[in-house]
Amino acid sequence: KSVMDEEVPKIKRAFVKTMINVYQDTQEHAEKIADDFIQVFMDAANYGFSINHSMAYSYIGYISTWLRYY
Repeated sequence: KSVMDEEVPKIKRAFVKTMINVYQDTQEHAEKIADDFIQVFMDAANYGFSINHSMAYSYIGYISTWLRYY
Protein backbone atom coordinates (compact mmCIF):
# COMPACT_ATOMS: atom_id res chain seq x y z
CA LYS A 1 0.00 0.00 0.00
CA SER A 2 1.09 3.53 -0.65
CA VAL A 3 1.29 6.19 2.01
CA MET A 4 -1.80 7.82 0.55
CA ASP A 5 -3.80 4.59 0.86
CA GLU A 6 -2.82 4.30 4.51
CA GLU A 7 -3.12 7.93 5.61
CA VAL A 8 -6.21 9.22 3.77
CA PRO A 9 -8.68 7.03 5.73
CA LYS A 10 -7.09 8.21 8.99
CA ILE A 11 -7.43 11.83 7.92
CA LYS A 12 -11.05 11.29 6.88
CA ARG A 13 -11.96 9.65 10.21
CA ALA A 14 -10.33 12.48 12.19
CA PHE A 15 -12.01 15.14 10.04
CA VAL A 16 -15.47 13.58 10.38
CA LYS A 17 -15.01 13.12 14.14
CA THR A 18 -13.98 16.78 14.54
CA MET A 19 -16.89 18.03 12.43
CA ILE A 20 -19.35 16.06 14.55
CA ASN A 21 -17.86 16.75 17.99
CA VAL A 22 -16.68 20.33 17.59
CA TYR A 23 -19.04 21.76 14.97
CA GLN A 24 -22.13 19.62 15.74
CA ASP A 25 -22.41 18.58 12.09
CA THR A 26 -24.22 15.44 10.94
CA GLN A 27 -22.33 12.28 10.03
CA GLU A 28 -23.65 12.36 6.46
CA HIS A 29 -22.75 16.01 5.86
CA ALA A 30 -19.30 15.66 7.41
CA GLU A 31 -18.56 12.63 5.24
CA LYS A 32 -19.76 14.48 2.12
CA ILE A 33 -17.43 17.40 2.87
CA ALA A 34 -14.55 15.03 3.62
CA ASP A 35 -15.11 13.05 0.42
CA ASP A 36 -15.20 16.22 -1.69
CA PHE A 37 -12.03 17.56 -0.06
CA ILE A 38 -10.21 14.24 -0.40
CA GLN A 39 -11.15 14.06 -4.09
CA VAL A 40 -9.64 17.51 -4.72
CA PHE A 41 -6.56 16.55 -2.72
CA MET A 42 -6.11 13.25 -4.60
CA ASP A 43 -6.58 14.94 -7.99
CA ALA A 44 -3.90 17.48 -7.07
CA ALA A 45 -1.56 14.78 -5.78
CA ASN A 46 -1.91 12.82 -9.01
CA TYR A 47 -1.28 15.93 -11.12
CA GLY A 48 1.70 17.32 -9.18
CA PHE A 49 5.09 18.00 -10.71
CA SER A 50 7.47 15.12 -11.00
CA ILE A 51 10.62 15.48 -8.91
CA ASN A 52 12.89 16.16 -11.89
CA HIS A 53 10.67 19.02 -13.06
CA SER A 54 10.24 20.51 -9.60
CA MET A 55 13.99 20.41 -8.91
CA ALA A 56 14.78 22.21 -12.17
CA TYR A 57 12.06 24.78 -11.58
CA SER A 58 13.30 25.42 -8.04
CA TYR A 59 16.84 25.91 -9.31
CA ILE A 60 15.68 28.42 -11.93
CA GLY A 61 13.75 30.31 -9.24
CA TYR A 62 16.77 30.37 -6.94
CA ILE A 63 19.13 31.64 -9.66
CA SER A 64 16.60 34.24 -10.85
CA THR A 65 16.17 35.55 -7.32
CA TRP A 66 19.93 35.71 -6.79
CA LEU A 67 20.43 37.59 -10.08
CA ARG A 68 17.65 40.03 -9.28
CA TYR A 69 19.07 40.74 -5.82
CA TYR A 70 22.70 41.16 -6.94
